Formats: sequence, C-alpha cells, structure tokens
Amino acid sequence: MTDLIISLGSAELFHARWTSQIHDEWMRNLLADRPDLDSSKVERRRRQMDQAIDDCLIEGYQHLIPNLTLPDEGDVHVLAAAIHGKAQVILTYNLRHFPKKALIPFGIAAEHPDKFLTALADRSEDAVKEVLEEMRLRKTRPEVSWEEMLRKIENQKLPQFVAKLRAVGLESA
Repeated sequence: MTDLIISLGSAELFHARWTSQIHDEWMRNLLADRPDLDSSKVERRRRQMDQAIDDCLIEGYQHLIPNLTLPDEGDVHVLAAAIHGKAQVILTYNLRHFPKKALIPFGIAAEHPDKFLTALADRSEDAVKEVLEEMRLRKTRPEVSWEEMLRKIENQKLPQFVAKLRAVGLESA
C-alpha cells in the first residue's frame, strides 16, 4: 500500500501528506506486527517516503488538537494535520474514527483507500496504468507478473480498485 500511495503521489496524481507522528504510529504498529523486520530498514522507508514527495510533511498543527474531538482521541492529530495542511481527504481504513459530522465543518472527507484509488483511476486511467507499470518493473527480485501485482494490491483491501484496473485492461499499460 505504501509503495502504491507513494508512487501515485510522486506522479503528482494527488498530493500525499503526513506527519512525523503518523510515521511514528505506522512504524510502531508495523514493528509490533512484524518483529522480524529490521527497524533500520523501516526507518529507511520513512526517509524514502519523505524524499519521494515534495512538501509531504505537515508541521505546526499541534495547536489545533485541544479544540478537536473524534470518537478515538488518538486520531485527533490526524484531523489537526489535515486541517492545517488544507487536505481535502483523509485516507483511512477506519472510517468510524472520522465521522462526517466531525469533518464537514473543515471541508474534509474521510475515504477508504479503495474508494479513493478507484475514483483516481476513473479520473486518470492512463496515468495510473503508467505508474503501476513502473511499480511492476521496479520489482525484479523476483520479477512480478501483472496478476501477482494485482493480487498483492487486492490483498491490501482494494478489491474495487483492482476490479477497475482489470476492467481497463491494465496489462496493456
């Protein structure tokens, strides 16, 4: 999922943004789920993400946190960063934690990555296909077929996005 989001963001199909706190959260969770991973490689991935997209790090949002409320207070920093960074969308698998009524006053929507990426493919079909072809070609140890790549993407809870890619004939990219 990270490679997909970073690749599409690097192609400027949307402006991906995050914070150091969001980094800390995903890294902590990843290393807890996968203690076999080398933490220095995870940290390297963090640096690569930050280098891949200009102006990706949102800073200076913390002053907004005390005045915001969400069902899970641990997610308030995400909303504060989105407001400060003038984001239109928060990508999340957990939509319950970002109810519409809490986001509407700020002109922000929460979207499941599957819905967001499917809409992106609808708007920019050729560009998305090109980015995915570049992603596939980067995978050389071992090489990855289109079907393997689509299966991996689908396993990231992105079935509609993969269905869209198959419908537009991704293998002809």
